[in-house]
Amino acid sequence: MHISRRSLLLGGTAAALGGGWALNDAHPAVLPRLLGGCRGVGAPAAGSVVSRGVLASRAVGGNVRYAIATPPGHTGPMPVVVALHGRGGSADAVISMGFAEFVAEAVARGQVAPFAVAAVDGGDSTYWHRRATGADPLTMVLDEFVPLLRDRGLGGARTSTAVLGWSMGGYGALLAAETAPEMFGGVVAASPAFWWTYAEARSAHADTFDDEADWKAHDVAGHVALLRDTPVRFDCGDLDPFRGVVQQLQPLLPTAVGGISPGCHDDGFWRAVAPDQVRFLGQHFAT
Repeated sequence: MHISRRSLLLGGTAAALGGGWALNDAHPAVLPRLLGGCRGVGAPAAGSVVSRGVLASRAVGGNVRYAIATPPGHTGPMPVVVALHGRGGSADAVISMGFAEFVAEAVARGQVAPFAVAAVDGGDSTYWHRRATGADPLTMVLDEFVPLLRDRGLGGARTSTAVLGWSMGGYGALLAAETAPEMFGGVVAASPAFWWTYAEARSAHADTFDDEADWKAHDVAGHVALLRDTPVRFDCGDLDPFRGVVQQLQPLLPTAVGGISPGCHDDGFWRAVAPDQVRFLGQHFAT
């Protein structure tokens, strides 16, 4: 039986949970980049087919844009990975980063079965959770976007639905899977932007959480045991300011794979690790 953060909180207060790509402005990778320590990997030109639309969301109180990328030549029902952008990002930024192109390339090579990549706008700095403004991007993802995908034949079961995110979205991916482990059967957290205390979070970005209570309510480390039955992959660069976070989070999930490899907190690194992430997701969808 999967116990979620949502069910735990609803047993006490009826708070709606939510949860998060952005460089930590307090620790820019300027020197490593100048010294050649960051990996500048491009995306393949595999020709993903991208469709776009607008979701009228009650959870965030307005329209949000989304984008769905599928491997060329493949239509109809297929698994899906919900991709959460980082700070200042968008659904279009996810498509531009090129993760779906790595999926399409792997499919063309026969390395994985076809699956879709679906991204939705979650707000510049919402950190993918309900905010004091009333906007609730995680509820939008769980209760509106995932059902939209299911109605289009994408996902529909835990074994055919996963969640992926970068930086703020990496944090959001962990939070989403903790909130609804019955929904997501796999998680990829790339450079998850997480802080161990509210003071650290506020020092890095004052708008990350509304207050300390908000941070405590959405502390992914404190509820990481909820992912014990979920395949999890971490990826983080050795020159990334969140390297220490991953080094401390990963041991809390002994079955988690991935870890630290050369790179920074940028698209170049995230593209460098994308092929391994695609294979991880493909293996999950194949079971």
